[in-house]
Amino acid sequence: MAYYKFDFDFINTQSWPSGADYIDMDVWFEGLNGVFYADRNGPFNSTESFSFDTSVGDPGGDWPPPFEIQPEERVWVAIRLWKDVSQDPYKQNIVGAYTLGPYIASEIGTEVPAP
Repeated sequence: MAYYKFDFDFINTQSWPSGADYIDMDVWFEGLNGVFYADRNGPFNSTESFSFDTSVGDPGGDWPPPFEIQPEERVWVAIRLWKDVSQDPYKQNIVGAYTLGPYIASEIGTEVPAP
C-alpha cells in the first residue's frame, strides 16, 4: 500500500466542443477507497491541470480522507464538459463526456510520502 499523486493536464482546450464553459472530473479507484471530484469554470487557459493526491484526500476537508492504494490498483477518470453553466442551472447542457481507463495506479501516478 502507498500514497499516490495523480496529475492530469488537458492541452489545446480550444479544441473542446464549442461553448464549453465548465469542466468537472471524477477519479475512481478500484478498491473504492476514495473518489476525487474537481471542477473549474471557464474561460479556460490553453492548458488546464488537475492534481489529486491520496496523501491529502480532499483539500476542502470533505470525503475522502487520506488513503492508501495498491500500486496495481486500477484507476478510472470521468470528464464532463458543460456549457451555459452560468445561466439557469436547469438549462445546462453537457457538450462532452469522456471516461478514461482503467489505468494502473503506479503507472500513471507518482508515489508520495505518507502524511
